[in-house]
Amino acid sequence: KRQLLSRLWRRHAPTVRRRLAEARRQRRDSEAADFARFRRAARSGDPLAVWNRWTAWLDRIHRGSGAATVRGFVDAAGDPDLARQTEALDARLFGEGSAGTPWSPRALYRRVAAARGRARTRARTEPALPATLNPPTLR
Repeated sequence: KRQLLSRLWRRHAPTVRRRLAEARRQRRDSEAADFARFRRAARSGDPLAVWNRWTAWLDRIHRGSGAATVRGFVDAAGDPDLARQTEALDARLFGEGSAGTPWSPRALYRRVAAARGRARTRARTEPALPATLNPPTLR
């Protein structure tokens, strides 16, 4: 029995290792992993790290022509609290905008996470292609 297991392992170990490495790579390179890196940056409280991780995540999820932008994401989200937190982060990093709302990495993360959830729900419920793409069949 032990010899059989040993032979099976020697024969299939390279395939098992290769598949496990591929699964780890896919998880590491996933949207969820990028978002987790953004969450960790928000927890760190470092505004530059938050900005960098947020824009990296936006690059990952962007599906359009041109570059992904924070402004585009905030506008699409239509969340006034997210807009205020973004302005506060801009003021903190770049001295732009008013510092009327104090920047909170936790609040920013919560608003981005909420917008992400809404976008994911929309993506699941909206048809991938417009119904008018295929004309009705002729009889």
